[in-house]
Amino acid sequence: MAAGGTRGIRYKAWSTLVKYQGVFAFRPLYKEIMEFMKDLDYTDEERFHYWETYFYEKHTADQREGNTVWIWLRGKKIDGPDVSQYYHFYLDIDYTVRFLKDVEVMKDGEKMKMQNGYLEIFIEAGVVIDRYGKWQSHWFLKHLHDFYFHRIWYKQLEDKKHQTKDDALKLVRMIKQYLELESYLPMEGKTFVPSHGYREDVPQQKG
Repeated sequence: MAAGGTRGIRYKAWSTLVKYQGVFAFRPLYKEIMEFMKDLDYTDEERFHYWETYFYEKHTADQREGNTVWIWLRGKKIDGPDVSQYYHFYLDIDYTVRFLKDVEVMKDGEKMKMQNGYLEIFIEAGVVIDRYGKWQSHWFLKHLHDFYFHRIWYKQLEDKKHQTKDDALKLVRMIKQYLELESYLPMEGKTFVPSHGYREDVPQQKG
């Protein structure tokens, strides 16, 4: 399905939701996602300051609830200089953490500060055509765009959607492997913010 606008028409290729409940390293996971997106060429040092489009952290006095964090990351990849003016791939990441509390864990005999909470990472991949809106905004080209896209370029769309879906699948595998490899057991009684039984109200760990 396509979503249009003066800044391009989006064609969604694939989406998924990664869920995890337990102990993890909040900042290192964010950094791993950022570095992986760099490896996939959806961001770089120059674009990094623009890819985090939303950040909000909610603190509460209710110790059972913990903190909540929302982060929206928006990556895009250009598929070669010859076609870069017409389309790009996109990867959207909505990063939400609820019931977030600091905890102490043991690793290699040493105490470490980590976080415990319920994590959801929504990932959507797709293709944006007419990425600068030049066809849609031009008085003459907008009448030719339907013909150009449906008769000439549309046959390439499925191939492009598969490419960005593959990138999204690689990202999902990385996140799941990271959460599995970096799993820790919290030290009994070492939660920085008392839980007050909040675990009874949150979902169990899911993959």
